[in-house]
Amino acid sequence: MQQVAVLMILLLAFLLSPPAAAAVEYRLLVVNVETTALFHFLDRASGWGQGEARLERLGRALDSSTLQSGTFLSADVQAPSPAVAAAFSTAVATGTPVNGGAAGQWTGVRWDGRPGERAVWVVSATRSWMSDVHDLGLAGPGGDLRYFIPYRSAIKQASTAAVSYPLEFLEAWQGRPRLWERYLAPVLDLRQGLAAVVGVNPNAHFADRIYLVVDQPAAPATFRAVIAWRDRATLGGAPGMPSGVPVSPAR
Repeated sequence: MQQVAVLMILLLAFLLSPPAAAAVEYRLLVVNVETTALFHFLDRASGWGQGEARLERLGRALDSSTLQSGTFLSADVQAPSPAVAAAFSTAVATGTPVNGGAAGQWTGVRWDGRPGERAVWVVSATRSWMSDVHDLGLAGPGGDLRYFIPYRSAIKQASTAAVSYPLEFLEAWQGRPRLWERYLAPVLDLRQGLAAVVGVNPNAHFADRIYLVVDQPAAPATFRAVIAWRDRATLGGAPGMPSGVPVSPAR
C-alpha cells in the first residue's frame, strides 16, 4: 500500500506540473566588414556609440545583396564550447548554418531554443590581417540596426549592449558561471534581445573574439549583428600590445 501511495503522489505531481515550454526557432544573422564600410552607412553622428545612430541603409543593402563584395571579411559563427556556455550561464546551443539566399548577404545560424533562456554564439576571424573589433551594429527582433562602440568595461558602468574585456580574462573564467553573474549580467543591456562581448586579444597580430548573447523571446525571432574590423597592427603601440580600447564614457 505504501508503494501505491508513493506512485499516486508522483503521478499527481507529474499531472500538476506545468508543461515544458515548446522549442522555438531563432536566427542570428552576422556580417563582418571593414570599419570604413560601416562608417559609410552611419545615418547621423555616432554620439557616444551606444545606439544613438542607426544603420538602416546598411541593413537594407545587406538584405538586398547590394553591398560591394570587397568590403566583407571572413569570420565564422560557432557554437560555444561547454566551458564557454557555462561561463555565460547558457546551454550549449547547436544550430544549422544560414548562408545567403533569402538572407541576402548575411550569414549566420538558426537553432531551436526555449523562450526565456539565453544562447551565446562565438564569432572568430579566419584571417588575422584585420584583428581589431572596433564597431558593431546590433538589432533585436523587429528593431533597427544601431551603432555601438564596445567600450572597455569600467567600474560603475551604465548598462550597454556592447562591451570589451581582455580575452585572457574571459578565457580564465571559462567553465565558471560567476563570469556571467559577477561581471557580465550587471553591465549587459539585453532589453533589445541581443548584446555583444568582445574579447580583446593582447597580441595585435591575432584577432579578437566576439561573444553574441541572445535573450530568447516567446516567438520565433531574428537577430542581426554587423561586426566592423580594422588592422590593429598598423595603429601604433608596441608589438604584442593591444591598441587603446576605448573606456566607457561617464554618462
